[in-house]
Amino acid sequence: PSLLYAYDALEPHIDEETMRLHHQKHHASYVAGLEGLSTSTPSNSCLHNLLGGMFSNGGISEKDKDILARFGGGHYNHSLFWQYMSPESSKADMSPFLTDRIKSDFGSFEEFKREFNDKSAKVFGSGWCWWVFNTKQAKSFIATTKDQLNPIMDDVHNVCLLGLDVWEHAYYVKYRNERVKYIDSWWEVVNWDMVSQIHDKIALNGKQLEISDDG
Repeated sequence: PSLLYAYDALEPHIDEETMRLHHQKHHASYVAGLEGLSTSTPSNSCLHNLLGGMFSNGGISEKDKDILARFGGGHYNHSLFWQYMSPESSKADMSPFLTDRIKSDFGSFEEFKREFNDKSAKVFGSGWCWWVFNTKQAKSFIATTKDQLNPIMDDVHNVCLLGLDVWEHAYYVKYRNERVKYIDSWWEVVNWDMVSQIHDKIALNGKQLEISDDG
């Protein structure tokens, strides 16, 4: 999928070289890997349906589950990740409902950010950190997944409000092994308008998140 902004648009927080490599090489490799599925390569909306609760889905072969966990998750996670960021990031874009959600589930934005940062930094090896809203429990929480797994794979009621890629390829060109600096800087490009839309229009209505084929 194409990006909604230029490769250098997130500078100085996310550098242009990293964005090009991340999008053109890493993300593209996950899309290519889906060709190994026994069915035709799914669109993003169909991919979402395949990933949702897939580990308990007896209708998906073990071979396809492995492909979906690696390549399907990689494609889906990155398609979300690009949308979670914007060169016009501003906390002023947070909706009142989103602000209330943070206060209700974490006490304050500072506590929410502290927990997210802590769990992101402690992901061992490669993985992701997510802010997840569970539509059945009507509550949000911070979760981490290894490799290219996603919280929706375990529970179809999970909606990913926000996610951060902490694989080294997401930050090593600029930040080397200093993941914490990358995490701190990433907050400056969070697309709070997008996060608010996911929360207000999807999570609060008990729906699931789907992404378009354009990103």
